[in-house]
Amino acid sequence: MGRQFKQRDERPLAERIADADALVITDVQTQRRQAERRSIFINGEFAMGVSEEMYVKYALYKGRVVTLSFLEEVQREDEIYRCKQTAMNYQTRRMRSRREMEEKLAEKGFPLEAIDATIRFLIEYRMMDDRDFARAYINDQIMKRPVGRRRLENDLRRKGLQKDEVAEIVSESLGESDELAHAMAAAEKKARTIRHDDPQKWERAMAAFLAGRGFDWSVVGKILERYRRERREPDNTFIDE
Repeated sequence: MGRQFKQRDERPLAERIADADALVITDVQTQRRQAERRSIFINGEFAMGVSEEMYVKYALYKGRVVTLSFLEEVQREDEIYRCKQTAMNYQTRRMRSRREMEEKLAEKGFPLEAIDATIRFLIEYRMMDDRDFARAYINDQIMKRPVGRRRLENDLRRKGLQKDEVAEIVSESLGESDELAHAMAAAEKKARTIRHDDPQKWERAMAAFLAGRGFDWSVVGKILERYRRERREPDNTFIDE
């Protein structure tokens, strides 16, 4: 017959130790899968896991007598610590907006108190700033492929930035002449793949493509006019006005 394992009590800490006359740390063990964390045992029963930092900060040594309120404080602080560590790991991989970070941390199961404390920490130490995120996002998207202001503004609003703030940052990063140049680059690449001989069908296909990339219709109109001019005057291809 296989070895029998005792099932862990998943009730909240307060419920598990509520009937104890005294609360004593009876054992502290380094966790097997996470060597940077310690398992704390109260009165012979597992009570919680904590980071090495919390273990040292709160002096959770074997034999110490503690109170329920003290243990709950340790638990809250450890949740905040783990939440901060997780957030910094996310930021190391790529920049995120405030909303993106809040959603990622909530998906990990962190409580609202820990998430709020983490967001304040990231902002205070300049590890997260929505305006810096927006500028980096715009540059990254433009380097990947030419896109228009409308696409960038919609993307940033979906990531939690305010409409007025988005419009300002996009205008700073992508002027009208820049957007026209990006649209022209996208159109030149797309033109080689459009197979319509009928000029009207060709223009509709190109317009739909550019609009899908988020270019404003005024920009699309200028691109189409340049192609019309090429058809009329083949030797004056795309001369800037």
